[in-house]
Amino acid sequence: MKSGAILRATLVMSLALLALVAFAPTNGSPGYAAAPFGLTPSPEPPTPKPPPTQPPEPPTPIPPTPVPPTPIPPTPIPPTPRPPEPTAIPTPAGAPGIVVSKTASRYVSAGGELVEFRITLTNTGNAVATNVQVTDQLPAFLDLVSAETTKGVVIVEGRTVRVVIDAVAPGEVVTIIIRARPNGQPQPPGAINTVIVTAPGPVGGSATVPIPAGGAPPVLPVTGSAGG
Repeated sequence: MKSGAILRATLVMSLALLALVAFAPTNGSPGYAAAPFGLTPSPEPPTPKPPPTQPPEPPTPIPPTPVPPTPIPPTPIPPTPRPPEPTAIPTPAGAPGIVVSKTASRYVSAGGELVEFRITLTNTGNAVATNVQVTDQLPAFLDLVSAETTKGVVIVEGRTVRVVIDAVAPGEVVTIIIRARPNGQPQPPGAINTVIVTAPGPVGGSATVPIPAGGAPPVLPVTGSAGG
């Protein structure tokens, strides 16, 4: 009996050793802890393995947002200064102005001496006087001897002397001399001799000189003008 017990004990120990060997972990793999004989060993939970290390993914490149260029306003270029152009000053429309005067060289005597009448025309305006006509009619007691002018044409018709002048420039002076002689007819008191000047437009005037029967030679001041 005693040897049978020893045999059984030896058999149990052998089975326990075989169980330890069977459930021992191999090559690092999880195993089961040895359990007492006769008990089913509980499996140990597996040790979690860390996830495999992977290289970090490169960041997704974000394309740059296109920034429109800021428009740069063009630098204004100042214009090249030009010399001022001459401004035409309008010349005001001018107008001629004829001033006429007349003088007598002496009084009329019964002796028949010549009497000289001097007629002076002056253009005091700022424009040319054209087609100027001067008319002088002698009284009945004087006969025409001669007539002359510094400009223009002399036309004689009886006792009437007419001078036609094409143009009288501003500031120009024209002199007309008429010579006459008493013809013996009676001389009325207050006798006069008048010259008349005409031209197109507003130009015109006259001058009168008295013809005394004796005394100092009469002189006529400026009594007529034209065109202002």
